[in-house]
Amino acid sequence: MSDPKEVADLVATLSEGIAVSPSLTGDGSHIDIPATEAKLQRAASTLQSLSADLDRVTAERDALLLQAQSHAQEARTANATIYEIYQALSGGKGEPGNWNGARPAREYVERTEARISTLTEALRKIASDEVETAFMFRLIASEALGALPTQGEQP
Repeated sequence: MSDPKEVADLVATLSEGIAVSPSLTGDGSHIDIPATEAKLQRAASTLQSLSADLDRVTAERDALLLQAQSHAQEARTANATIYEIYQALSGGKGEPGNWNGARPAREYVERTEARISTLTEALRKIASDEVETAFMFRLIASEALGALPTQGEQP
């Protein structure tokens, strides 16, 4: 934007340069304007600069407004996602709000990890029992097969 001192000088120049004659008639037909050509050019240049600054600031404002609208939509989407997560974690009972932060998610993860650990131990026990059972069946089968006569033997 233009220097504030330039703007103040312009205002002073215009104030000095525009003098209303004491003989101003009621219809405004007599006004003295002793402004020089240089002062008018300076004023026009400053106004042109201010107009360019206004255009730039307006464009920046529009870009910031668009960015703010985009961020607002992203926030609405994130809040909807958080709501769905709370609903899933609470079994659809309706988490009262997201002011509990990540606590419900942490608690869900802890519960899930504990359940996985319990199920893993149960699966290991079942697998161990099955190996033991399979070994016993093989032992019994081999003893039973050993007791059976082979093709050439007589019972």
